[in-house]
Amino acid sequence: MTPKQSRFCEEYIIDLNATQAAIRAGYSQKAARAIAAENLSKPDIQKKVEELKAAATEKAEVSVQDVLCGIRSIAEDEGATNRDKLKAWELLGRYNGMFTDRIESRVQQVVEEKGTPEEYARKVAEVTKEILEKYRDRQY
Repeated sequence: MTPKQSRFCEEYIIDLNATQAAIRAGYSQKAARAIAAENLSKPDIQKKVEELKAAATEKAEVSVQDVLCGIRSIAEDEGATNRDKLKAWELLGRYNGMFTDRIESRVQQVVEEKGTPEEYARKVAEVTKEILEKYRDRQY
């Protein structure tokens, strides 16, 4: 792992915003989003992020259960604003994997398939068309 990748990991656990973490780690703003996605797909970076998260959680003496209970209490608090409630429900849904980015997983499937560059380009075009049609028809 490069020093810049290590810094990316440290920055990522601050707010879990990969693009901003890449920028803060010293990557260019133009390439930050792509580099962030690439970094998060690397097993050594995933491992380092998990280690840093565990260390931060232990240091803060906060468990996942504590956080989830806090978010749930906001979601169900009658005095909370609708905006706060919606954000709390969104966070709970994300934690439970309800909002998995299907586009990313479908593109990743195409990337992992082998073939000639022409076949690869054709597959990417097909998947892109499929994704755009689903998005247009709101079937995502």
